[in-house]
Amino acid sequence: MLCSCSVSRGIHGSLEAVGGKKEAKLYTIIIELWGKVKFSGLLALRKQSQGLSYVMLDATGIKLIDAEISSSGEHQLVFAAGPMKTSRLPEVLSTSLNRMFLLAPTQYPCSEKMFVSLCVHLNDKEILSKKMRVWPFTVWEVEESKMNGNAAFIYSQFGLDITLKELNNGR
Repeated sequence: MLCSCSVSRGIHGSLEAVGGKKEAKLYTIIIELWGKVKFSGLLALRKQSQGLSYVMLDATGIKLIDAEISSSGEHQLVFAAGPMKTSRLPEVLSTSLNRMFLLAPTQYPCSEKMFVSLCVHLNDKEILSKKMRVWPFTVWEVEESKMNGNAAFIYSQFGLDITLKELNNGR
């Protein structure tokens, strides 16, 4: 189940996946549902002038999904292999990546509209988090940390966890 609330979009520097350059970043991806691993593989992300593009590969390197996400959060599926054509995974993944890397509060650290808030915080362990809350409930959350110099992102929403760990120089 995915929920959506309309707030402004923008790229927050610390949560930006691929920097200002147009180079792609490669991540390992693990998708869990209620604590059970449903998928693990690779994810290549590339910043575009109007959003992000991504390619998801299985563990053997076979392309499963190729999609683009506009800066307004719209998802466009370019390619889907086999059962991915009828699966909701491309849409769920696009929504999650949009929230991880494109969605940002209009004012830092928090933007609020009625009972909905989008906040970005840096805690004492230097873990950056972004949360969408419908007061007092957290709808979704993203945490970014550095592990051995590589970025790691965890997206969580009602039983769904998506973990991205940046691969450095093919390691």
